[in-house]
Amino acid sequence: MNLRRAFIALMIITGCFFYLIAQLMAIQLFGSIRHAPGHRELTAASVAQRLRSVTLDDGRGRIVDRRGRPIAGFGVHVLAMDRTAAHRWAAEHPAEAEELRSRIGMAREQWTALLEGDEPLALWEDEEGPVPLGEEQIRILRRWPESGLYAVPYVTRYIQPAYAAHLLGFVAQHPEEVRRIYGPELEEGSIRQDARVGVSGLERSLERLLRSQGSISLSVLTDALGRPVGEPRLRNTNGLYHPVQAVTTLDAELQARIEQLLDARGIRAASVVVLDARQADVLVMANRPTFDPQHPDPHDKSWVNQAIKQQVPGSVFKLVVAAAALEYGIVRPHEKFICHGEYGKYGFACWKKGGHGPISFTQAFAESCNITFAEIARRLGPERIRMIAYRLGISRTVGWEGAVRGRKEPLRQFDMEEPGVVFALDAIDEGALIQSAIGQRDVRLSPLQAANMVVTILQGGTLLSPRVVSALKYRDGAMIERFPVRRLPQGGVSKATADWLRRMMRETVLTGTGSALRDHAWELAGKTGTAQTGAPGRVNEWFIGYGPARNPKIAAAVVVYDVPGASGQAVRLFAEIMDIIREHVEERKL
Repeated sequence: MNLRRAFIALMIITGCFFYLIAQLMAIQLFGSIRHAPGHRELTAASVAQRLRSVTLDDGRGRIVDRRGRPIAGFGVHVLAMDRTAAHRWAAEHPAEAEELRSRIGMAREQWTALLEGDEPLALWEDEEGPVPLGEEQIRILRRWPESGLYAVPYVTRYIQPAYAAHLLGFVAQHPEEVRRIYGPELEEGSIRQDARVGVSGLERSLERLLRSQGSISLSVLTDALGRPVGEPRLRNTNGLYHPVQAVTTLDAELQARIEQLLDARGIRAASVVVLDARQADVLVMANRPTFDPQHPDPHDKSWVNQAIKQQVPGSVFKLVVAAAALEYGIVRPHEKFICHGEYGKYGFACWKKGGHGPISFTQAFAESCNITFAEIARRLGPERIRMIAYRLGISRTVGWEGAVRGRKEPLRQFDMEEPGVVFALDAIDEGALIQSAIGQRDVRLSPLQAANMVVTILQGGTLLSPRVVSALKYRDGAMIERFPVRRLPQGGVSKATADWLRRMMRETVLTGTGSALRDHAWELAGKTGTAQTGAPGRVNEWFIGYGPARNPKIAAAVVVYDVPGASGQAVRLFAEIMDIIREHVEERKL
């Protein structure tokens, strides 16, 4: 009886043993057998354990200009090495290996370092990252397919020189930003705290929209000892629709040419904003000093976009005071004023010693007469100036903002845009009022707001919201979201006021402080501004304007920071920028 029980137990154990062997064989060898429990998960885990990869594309959404040219997310080719195959080939064909190394321009120490690494796959890199290959290098690599060296497609986020760097921003590890943007996902573990996210610019404002949904890598399977099994293969987990594409309103060629101009002129600190005069789209936004988005220094604030930060505007603000005077009817365009050069109190004086004498309102604007604008401000009072400033987009942000599908909070296209200030206090005395009328004291506005104010005038008094992203698309071009042109609420001035301001800006170039632009190939119009910096003899110079005067296509704001007084740099720079844009228009590129 005992023998019979022992035999039955042995048979049961043996049966279980064979059943387990069969299940393991089904999972390992026949992963498609549906009744093998958990075979997909187990197979995937097994493969993942034995997979060695190098990432070629992290899957982050691309940013392109108005014509689809990349400005963040550039496709290049780089050299990838299968170390096992390369070792074997180099040992068997040392002369050919040396010829290949030499002809592709790789230093001998780089070659040695690549061959002697621990991982089965590696990319040729220098201190800037993977080295982009030229067409000739790619052709050379293809001559030796057995070498274990391959030219593979690679996506680098930024390239040098990095144009529009401040507007684009940068991506980096930033735990605080991860918590701010992805709090719930961080809690559930679907994102790591050390993830790379957009820290500034469009990279930050579009972070959730650009977030990677997969990647492309070069991968090879290894055995239990870590030895490669088979040849490397491209592995794409992006899916059909990713990465997405953010289409901006920028013109990449125009952006590059204007930034090259800034460098050629040796300009150390400046902001330039160029808007389409019809719908306030940003064509160019540039700053100096610039920075490298590939290697940003968090302690160096050169990555801050000064074009959307509030600055002291100087006499550019007289455009607001003039608009208020016309809108409320407290001044007639040809009304005469008297400028003796001194206001008579507060130590307030005109920039022109001895004064302008009898001068009309229009000419006072053209010649930027401080005494005339002090008198106009006194008639207006602070509330009217504050109201018209608001209606022209000052003391509020003007950049495009709106609801986007799938987002709880509205999208703000201009990251960290500042609203500007007219009066810092509610109670304003006469001294503060007249200083504010010439754009000093507490008055602040951004170059973006200044350029947009010009667009408002050109659009007959309609206040638009500047846009820098026009659409978001899937990889195949299908539309995800459009960002339409928008008007800002409670904004604008009358067409009559806008028409008079256009005439006055043209007069500034014909007979006033902008007369250096009078003989430009385009008929130009605008307003000069000189803002005190607090440093003796140093100012910020402004010029805002448009061209051509009869059929405006472009509105622009130029600020050159911390220059000697009356240097004229902003006016000269505006002229050269308009030369570049005129050529661009005549070549039918805009």
